[in-house]
Amino acid sequence: MASLKKMTLGEFLQEAIRIEKMAADIYRDLAEVFGKRKNISAFWSGLMEDELTHAAMLEKSRSALADKDLKSPVDLSMLLKIQEVNKFIKGNPLRQIQDLDDAFELAHEIEFSEVNVIFKFLTFDLVPWIYQQDLIENMLQIHQQKLIHFDEAFGDKKWRKTIKVNIKV
Repeated sequence: MASLKKMTLGEFLQEAIRIEKMAADIYRDLAEVFGKRKNISAFWSGLMEDELTHAAMLEKSRSALADKDLKSPVDLSMLLKIQEVNKFIKGNPLRQIQDLDDAFELAHEIEFSEVNVIFKFLTFDLVPWIYQQDLIENMLQIHQQKLIHFDEAFGDKKWRKTIKVNIKV
């Protein structure tokens, strides 16, 4: 990662894209861990695909920005946020997963944490208007709703705690 004090918008976007792809990797791993439960595995695969879509949208938005915009510095508060996200994602969060509820809590932390703050910052403040509608619809109306309705689809916390995993990380 580029230096906190010198990161440009272009570098920041690259980091955000990388983080979206790392989140996709986490969801891919969860899909594999719950592979014997097809509906649960499909849920995680769906979140993985959403993250890859977010990354592609950010890449498309990055390519639409002018060079002068890409070279502009990013606010220190956003740099600190991306540093926290990097620390969390690189900390191998899967090692804490013992059951489906732990996986749900991890996904919730990813989706409603600084990852989302960064994504919203890029979406609302920097992304050209032509791409904002697709990003907002995909992220807010579809992607996060999947986690919000997780209980309805897969049972409550008590049931999720009964679905154990054995992760070798």
